Amino acid sequence: DVVDGDGNAFLWQPYTQFGLKVGQKLTVNTGLHIMYLSLNKTRSIEPRSSLLYRINPNHTMSLAAGRHGKVLPLGSYFFKAGNGDLPNLELDMMKSTHFVWAYDWLMKRNWRLHIEAYLQKLIDIPVVDDIERTFWLLNMTEGYATEPLVSRGKGENKGVDITLEKFFSKGWFMLAGFSFFNSSYSPLNGKSYNTQYNSRTAGTFTSGREWKWKKNKTMGLGGKVLYNGGMPISPLLAGAPVNSREPVLDETRPFSETVPCYFRMDARLTLRKDRTKSAWMIALDIQNLLGINNTDALSRRYDPAAREWIYKKSSGFIPVISYQLDF
Repeated sequence: DVVDGDGNAFLWQPYTQFGLKVGQKLTVNTGLHIMYLSLNKTRSIEPRSSLLYRINPNHTMSLAAGRHGKVLPLGSYFFKAGNGDLPNLELDMMKSTHFVWAYDWLMKRNWRLHIEAYLQKLIDIPVVDDIERTFWLLNMTEGYATEPLVSRGKGENKGVDITLEKFFSKGWFMLAGFSFFNSSYSPLNGKSYNTQYNSRTAGTFTSGREWKWKKNKTMGLGGKVLYNGGMPISPLLAGAPVNSREPVLDETRPFSETVPCYFRMDARLTLRKDRTKSAWMIALDIQNLLGINNTDALSRRYDPAAREWIYKKSSGFIPVISYQLDF
């Protein structure tokens, strides 16, 4: 078997935290979190702290820093080599040091602006013990590691998130968010590469409006927009064997190509009637209003005859009618 193991293990997570309010404007929180995995006696000691400063009732600013650990998917520990050994059993926990700055502005007329900048430094990420290889465990989207690894990989995530929100009032609401980021990793050769998730930009927009219509009836109109800058993929190796049934990736250029950007718009139209003891609602949901056939990078398959990736496309325009009765 590729993955083989039995027995039991425990994950212990003791923690302590302390909060202190300094005057009327400054709040300090600090604490210590510890993770211990009995399976291989690995641990992660995680100090964390944050400062929250209230500039005035409508403006706040915060700073936070801390260490966070994570155990591997359990199947990765139990990869069984040809000689019967379990070479990954002693892998360390993955660790990340987080630094976050945030600003929050509660504006007039139920509007809110939130800006957050962050930096994450990752260490002890499992990689292949070969300077010519660029495998990094966190790039896997499913399954378990199927080869010997060492906890010597690194990574970095940094970016800015911007959120603008209009709380529900006067019959409507709105929530918009956009992110600019960069996600990279380093295997044993020390070079920096894109991670599987480094689309660099992503955004969402949601809004809705309600109108009172006739007696006890409410009409609603809403919409949602999703955007992603395009997922990176690793190119196929040009000189791979012709009879290979499995894709052979060019590990010298991991995640150096990208699929097209993802963009989708949804809409919703509703009519609701409220009664004393019951209510009903009829709704028309239109998914992918513009009928865009987006490329699904995570569901691609390899065609050995054509020696290329075959991508799945998302569904086009989809109307859905529903009826809901509440008692």
